[in-house]
Amino acid sequence: MNKLFTIFTVFFSFYTFAQEKSVMRYNYQGTLKTSKIEPDKTEEKIFVLDIDSLKASRFMEKDLLERKLAFTSNKSKDERLSIALGFRPKTNFIVFYTNGMSNIQAQVGFNTYKYTTKAKDLVWQIVPGVEQWNDFTVQKATTFYEGRNWTVLFTRDIPLIEGPYVFKNLPGFVVKAWDEDDIYVFELLNSEKKLIDNWELKDSKEELTEVTQNQYEKALRVHRTKYLQETLKEKGMSAPDMPEKFNVRGIDTNHSIYKVD
Repeated sequence: MNKLFTIFTVFFSFYTFAQEKSVMRYNYQGTLKTSKIEPDKTEEKIFVLDIDSLKASRFMEKDLLERKLAFTSNKSKDERLSIALGFRPKTNFIVFYTNGMSNIQAQVGFNTYKYTTKAKDLVWQIVPGVEQWNDFTVQKATTFYEGRNWTVLFTRDIPLIEGPYVFKNLPGFVVKAWDEDDIYVFELLNSEKKLIDNWELKDSKEELTEVTQNQYEKALRVHRTKYLQETLKEKGMSAPDMPEKFNVRGIDTNHSIYKVD
């Protein structure tokens, strides 16, 4: 019995170690305007871009990452819930990137969708000339993507063709990105080495619906036509005492970065 226990322990330890990987984590400050009720209000959240040795990456809000890790941990149900409630993400999208493809997970209402895009689908216009941003020599580039006009600053000082969200495929590393309405602004803060596990953040209880990008956009458009009360009723929920100002069409409780009219 002792021998069997030792073998199991060694195997489990090896399996756990095999799930860990070393990454470079690039921390971005996200400044967000996520309230339709208070359009001038901004909130600051930390976003993380993790890049492994094979140049695969993932990008998401840090609070969302911590919540995901809590729900996929081996702790008890009550412990997982207690930890998860300590994090309040304002966004609900995750981008996994590998081999020129971005796999995006994003929520619409109470449904989570997954769709894929190609990095080369972003058509960049690089502005001539260089400028200084913090400690970096940068160039400016613009693109239109998912309903928003974006501007980015990228640098060749960091030898990667990476950046926040899906902003790849430039001859440098994106240190700042913002849309024309400043709804989303991402600015590089710092970097650090991290040893992580559960790269894919798999949760057996979470249902992912695989769709095309067009199907995701359609689902988002339909959701934007609904009152908040309608969305709650679809899930068997209600909020009878909800202030009237919140029960309007088009409230995006998931703060989609994908913009639809």
